[in-house]
Amino acid sequence: MRTTVKFQMDEPTNAKWDCYVKLLPEIDDIIRNLDVDLLTRKTQESDHTVEEVFDHRNQAQFLELTKGIVTLVTKCDLTFTLLKSVEEPRAEGYKTTMNVRLRTGYRSRKYWEKWQEKAKAVKEAMMFHGVHMRRDLDIANYAVRTTAYYRRPADFANAFFIAGWMYGRANIPLETSDVFEERYQLDLLEDMKEITKKIRRTI
Repeated sequence: MRTTVKFQMDEPTNAKWDCYVKLLPEIDDIIRNLDVDLLTRKTQESDHTVEEVFDHRNQAQFLELTKGIVTLVTKCDLTFTLLKSVEEPRAEGYKTTMNVRLRTGYRSRKYWEKWQEKAKAVKEAMMFHGVHMRRDLDIANYAVRTTAYYRRPADFANAFFIAGWMYGRANIPLETSDVFEERYQLDLLEDMKEITKKIRRTI
């Protein structure tokens, strides 16, 4: 979830404003410690206003952030009036899961290793087309449970075609089953970060 806030210092003076600016590193520490992303911050000394855009998981997390910052600035006798607070819902996207398996007659260690090696290039190609992949390996059944995240169905259609072409050229015969598509709240800052850092689930 993304929240934009704009606030103005009460009874501002240059000394108070300088005090606030000196607190910014500590405010940034509070933001980081709560695992909130500060996307932008605009400070206007002319009218003593600050506008910030935060990316956070839920409302409870943002309330904790607000409490932490308010506690800090009030220790320095600083108060602010909220001028604007706008919440943006997460962008809606799609998630498709499916089972992908080597075809009968090709379920061997040789073809499995060939498939997993080619999957590296296929994953990169799909990301180029806006599709991010999560892969859960099932070695015993020569299968992979694949989850694709994307914004538009056309992106997935293009990426799926490219993947099929690449595997076909490499003589890796695959079959798919249990395909399930759903809409979900797509937060790229969070979801894609989570997908890409879990290396064990890829290649």
